[in-house]
Formats: sequence, C-alpha cells, structure tokens
Amino acid sequence: MPKAVTSKLTKSPAKTKQPAKPHKPEKTKREPSAYNLFCKKHMKEWITDHPGRAKEAMARIALMWKDSPENPNRGKASKAKRSKPTLSSGTGSSNPPSSDD
Repeated sequence: MPKAVTSKLTKSPAKTKQPAKPHKPEKTKREPSAYNLFCKKHMKEWITDHPGRAKEAMARIALMWKDSPENPNRGKASKAKRSKPTLSSGTGSSNPPSSDD
C-alpha cells in the first residue's frame, strides 16, 4: 500500500519593516563654469546668425572658446589624450578565424 502524501507547511519568515532612510539634504547647485556661461551667451547668438545649422553650433563655439579672452586656460597646451589599451594580437582571441572549407 502506497504511503500517504503528507505536505509539510513551513511558515515564511515575517517581513520586518526596514527603518526609513534618512532624507539626504538637498544639494546646492554649483555655480556655472566660465565655459558654461560662455556657451550660454554665444549659443543664442550663433543660432540666430546661422539658422538651420544648430548641429555644428557646439563645435564652432568650442573653437571660439579656445581663443576667447574669457578662457582661463587660453594659451596653455591642451592635455594629452589617454590612449586606449590595445589588445595583444595572437593568443586569447575570442573570435577564432573562420575556415572556408
């Protein structure tokens, strides 16, 4: 005769309320940089002078900023860009060469 199927009821742990997280104090916004102010001022002027060319506005304004007397870094050499790490060729390639047989 087969054994009777018994179900074992286990109680799930009671959910405990987590203490409320303390509210973070609101941060004050920092002042806009000289570059931010320059862009704000010259962006409107550039777009009104060159309608339909808004996409190149930031590139042109960046060039204007480079030689602007408002730029505190004017005349200094620009920082060298960091090069991306290169993968060593040879072993460890995740894409094996395909064979055309």
